[in-house]
Amino acid sequence: MREETKTIKVYSYSELSEKAKEKVKQMFLECKFENSDIFTEDCEENLKSLFPNSNLKVEYSLNSCQGDGFNIYGDLNIEDILKYLDFKDDEKEKVKNICVDSDYIVLHRNTSGYIYSVKFSEDAEDIINNLNLDYDNLSENNLKLLKYFIEKSLDYMEKLDKNFENDGYNFFYETNEEEVKEGCENNGYEFTEDGKLYYWGIKKMIRECIDMENDFNSDCKVYDCNVKDYFGNKMYIVTNDALKELKFMSKYKDYYKRRKFLDNKNLKHIIIEKWGEVINIDIKTYNEISKIFFDYKMPCKQNLEILNY
Repeated sequence: MREETKTIKVYSYSELSEKAKEKVKQMFLECKFENSDIFTEDCEENLKSLFPNSNLKVEYSLNSCQGDGFNIYGDLNIEDILKYLDFKDDEKEKVKNICVDSDYIVLHRNTSGYIYSVKFSEDAEDIINNLNLDYDNLSENNLKLLKYFIEKSLDYMEKLDKNFENDGYNFFYETNEEEVKEGCENNGYEFTEDGKLYYWGIKKMIRECIDMENDFNSDCKVYDCNVKDYFGNKMYIVTNDALKELKFMSKYKDYYKRRKFLDNKNLKHIIIEKWGEVINIDIKTYNEISKIFFDYKMPCKQNLEILNY
């Protein structure tokens, strides 16, 4: 019997060749798609800052296809939007007085299978009809002013939709040297010569994903190990502290697209799976994880497709 030792050269991001760096940058972009909730939360936080008294949400599809785009919907506070319109002070006061019993303009979401800005199809008169107005004391001039205000509000929000759409394409499809380098250094990522993530150091890269734990029961914790299954899907480790067992799980890539499609069809009652159990995993990753979570019951190898590479 004899033993052999294999030497692997491990590199920091800065030490990689330009070709290998491009592979790492692509990995970062893929991670952004897998964590699209980050972009959604950033958008809605920005909207809360711009319109503090409003209740606005976002929907988007950014695949550079016909019918793709970005749409802000929800309750837009009238005083919030007046701040951004080029109205004279007396005109703003008139609008407030006209809408004294109505606080919000309702911006609609998409009702088809497509997701794009629908401000151009909004009807100012329909919006006015849904406001609580004192028509007995509403002059024709004030009604014209109100309609003009609604139209300008929709124009402003449509431009904001476009700005967020551009931000989305920049977020999901573009990255730069500084962003990638900082991300690698902050997370302690190391790589093989060709730019593949070095998995033997998996223990120091593991982090708990508290924001994902709401998808599971209260006894579960979710860990990101920066590893993928055989099909290239990002894999997470979900532990159940009560049962002292763990599973390899992966998010369905089209979950949010399918969920939005059903919601737009008023089929919110239909439940679709967000997570699926991973069965394809290489033996090195399996063994490394078993060492880290040594006191947890691992998935049975007979139920997995263990790949020896």
